[in-house]
Amino acid sequence: MKKRNTKHSNNISINLSGHQRKLRYLRLKRRLRKWQIALARSRVLVRILGVLLLAWAIMKLSTLQAWYLSENIFKAYPNSSLQIEGNQIVSEQQIVKELQDINLPDKPLYLLDTKPIKERLKSLAPVKKVFIRRYWAPARLKIVIDEKIPLIGIKPKPKANYIAVFTNDASIIDKKYLPLNYKGRIITLLTYADYKKWTSKHIRLIYIIARSLELYSSQRLLYLDTRDYDDCYAQLKHIKLRLGPIDSKTTKKIEQLTPEVIEQAMEIKNEVEYVDLRWDDSLAIKIKDKNKKKKKK
Repeated sequence: MKKRNTKHSNNISINLSGHQRKLRYLRLKRRLRKWQIALARSRVLVRILGVLLLAWAIMKLSTLQAWYLSENIFKAYPNSSLQIEGNQIVSEQQIVKELQDINLPDKPLYLLDTKPIKERLKSLAPVKKVFIRRYWAPARLKIVIDEKIPLIGIKPKPKANYIAVFTNDASIIDKKYLPLNYKGRIITLLTYADYKKWTSKHIRLIYIIARSLELYSSQRLLYLDTRDYDDCYAQLKHIKLRLGPIDSKTTKKIEQLTPEVIEQAMEIKNEVEYVDLRWDDSLAIKIKDKNKKKKKK
């Protein structure tokens, strides 16, 4: 009887210990769940606070005075709010003068419309394109000028200054921008004609002729004389060429300048008055008239 009671009590104690472990497990599981819920809620709260903080920081940052340009940005140059690059022909003073009457709106730099500035600068004859970059802290503009390429300079006499210059798109740079602060090559053209009426086709023809003269003669062209358009001349570095009227056939005539012809003319260059290229299929070397010198003396 005692043995049965002992067995029964052992079974009860085993069942109680198992039940206690299960209760302990459920309590731990409940605590873990509560902790997970609290952690999830705290994450949401942190995210909300982070978004609010970021929005506040962006609002504060966007209203800083560092985003606003100086009112005197186009009044004088140089200044800390404006930087100009890429210009050779148009001076900084001319650029600033062109922009002086532009009223910039009281807006942050990132909301500023730069189209009026670009359009105003593109109205200047030498300007091809305008790029504007914005910088912050302090607020400033960087204007990058892309200028047209000067090709042909107009003169009335060899030693005179240029009175106008044609660019690669056949537009005219007038006296306002002369003398040119340009380091590239410009072909000098002597003329009395009304060059303002010239077409882009005519300017292109003159440029092709000038380049052909240098190519076939292997000499630098000093100037192309078209003051008498029916009897034009080209002055190279060492010899002079008589071209006759300038037309589409002129380039074919220039092709007669073979290395042998140039070499022959160079051997007697002090005696040569000019190389005559007025004919399509022949040329001649004109020798100076010594009798003229004697008569002058």
